[in-house]
Formats: sequence, structure tokens, C-alpha cells
Amino acid sequence: MNRSAHFWFQTILFAAALLVSVMAYPHLPEQVPVHWNFAGEADRLGTKLEMLTVGPAIIFLITLLGPLMRRIDPMAFNYEKFTSTYQTVMSSIVAFFFVIQLTSIAIGLGVPLRVNYLVPVGVGLLFMILGNVMPRMRQNYFMGIRLPWTLADRDIWAKTHRLGGRIFVAGGFGMIAIGMLTPFISETLGMALFLTVILSLLLVPIIYAWWLFQKRGKGQLN
Repeated sequence: MNRSAHFWFQTILFAAALLVSVMAYPHLPEQVPVHWNFAGEADRLGTKLEMLTVGPAIIFLITLLGPLMRRIDPMAFNYEKFTSTYQTVMSSIVAFFFVIQLTSIAIGLGVPLRVNYLVPVGVGLLFMILGNVMPRMRQNYFMGIRLPWTLADRDIWAKTHRLGGRIFVAGGFGMIAIGMLTPFISETLGMALFLTVILSLLLVPIIYAWWLFQKRGKGQLN
């Protein structure tokens, strides 16, 4: 899809989320689940207005900020080199929050959905999409693995994002596996596995970028 198609895709999802929320409002109880623990049990209730407005608001902000961020970025000149990737990431995030909104509404209406399965699977799919497009990202201040070492050197940025892409895809598979295992493992073990995946996604690219920086030497940056 081109830039215009992605914008309309995001706008349509925002309108759909808003419409579904308005239609669901009269049928929801005053108090609805708005947060769940790893076992899939609701651990916080909120008003139906809170639940119905947060999702569309997030989608609206992402749709609005997407074009703005690429204009104000000091490295705006790089965006033309990965426009399709940038738009794919933004549309994927919008689609993720759209599905979360529909899931929250369905649960509020009494549909017996397993949040502890759906959320890890959804997050895993999002990570896999990000991982697949990550190697095509170019230096910028808003998207990707933005570290002092990757922003200082194009080669370090490229190598870190190639590794990061593989790590994100593997982490996505891990998230999906955790979601599928939730009926068979304890909440403690599930949370430990979840945190292990998240820490791996964060720490491995950071350590790798730092190692490349040290190996290259400060005087040889490009």
C-alpha cells in the first residue's frame, strides 16, 4: 500500500472502532473489566466510558502523529528510503489496538474470550511483523532501535536492525507459544517466560550495538 492507502486504512479502523464503541455503549454494564492478570482474570474494573474511549483515542493519536513525526524528525531526509516500512509499522500498531478494542468490548458484553491467550498471540504477531520489516528501517529518532551507537553510525544501525529483526521474529514466536501454553502452566512461570522474552528483545540489540561501537572505534564512525 502507498502512503495514502495506509492513511485511509488507519482512518477507517479509527471510524470503525468509534462506531462499534458507540453502538456497544447502551448494552454494556456500568462497570467493565479494563485490565487482566496473566491468568486472564480481571484485576481492575472501570467505567464503560473509560473502556470505550481509550482504544479509539490511541488509534486517533497514532493516525495523527504518524505524518507529524516524519516531518519533525531531524533525520526526516531518511524517511523516503523506508516510507513503506514506516507506514506498515504504523498501520500494524493501529490494527493491533483495533483488535484489542473489539476484544475488550466483546468481554464487556459477556463473550467468554481468553485474554491470557489472545493478548500474547496478538503481541507475538505484532513483533513478527516488526521483525520482518526492521532491517529496512533507516536512521531516525522515532522508530527502530534508537541508541547512541546506532544513531551515530549507519553501519551499526544497519547491522543492529538486521539482528534485531531476527530477535523480534523469534520473540514473536515465543509470545505466541506462551499464549498457547497459558492453560497448562502456572501464572508465575508464564510471567517469567514473558519477561524473559521482553528482556531478550530489549537487551540483545543494545549489547550488540554497544559491542559493534567498541569494535569499530569512535574515530571510525560514518
